[in-house]
Amino acid sequence: MTEEENNLEKLELEARVIAKRIIELTDEKTGQYIYDEELDSYRLAEYRDIVILSRSIKGFGDTLYNTLMASDIPVYLEDSKGYFDAVEIRIILALLSVVDNSRQDIPLASVLMSPMGNLTENDVAVICDYAYKSMDKKACLFDKCLLYLEEFENPIADKLNRVISIINTLKEEKKNTSISDLIWRALDLTGYYLYASAMPMGNKRKANINMLIEKA
Repeated sequence: MTEEENNLEKLELEARVIAKRIIELTDEKTGQYIYDEELDSYRLAEYRDIVILSRSIKGFGDTLYNTLMASDIPVYLEDSKGYFDAVEIRIILALLSVVDNSRQDIPLASVLMSPMGNLTENDVAVICDYAYKSMDKKACLFDKCLLYLEEFENPIADKLNRVISIINTLKEEKKNTSISDLIWRALDLTGYYLYASAMPMGNKRKANINMLIEKA
């Protein structure tokens, strides 16, 4: 394990510990009671009573944000980058990057292995392994995907064909479509808006997506 991977594992572990503690503090049986001046009485701690202080959130803010959201804990990250680090926003931005230039390997891999593409890491490895034997070693991931589609008809190809078709459709439609309308079209084709709504903190994720469209 590299030092970067080890640090990431530590951050994820710390984030899970924080999430567990917040759940304990707000639980009806094990929770912490606090004095409320407005009520002039004690009450069970709520999410809005909890603040997480950190000397620096660089490299940790997005991990903490996504961990708390996954635990169904509402969270606001006081950081200009926090909004764009939300997983639902990163996936949409990755798709837009691929639509703009499909020969960007990292955004394309993110889309393929997201709920939009539904491919696994192993699926992508199979695609790349086949291309490694047949193509220039410097070929981009998009070209490797096209080659795999030409050669195979199997479950991996079925999933791959669906997402590549969506990308090609959006590439064609972007010529006469505003960015905000293109995002809505992408959400419709992929079903990602409904998927995000069904995730933990779905209303928050929908609000993030709506804000992205508004900014666009």
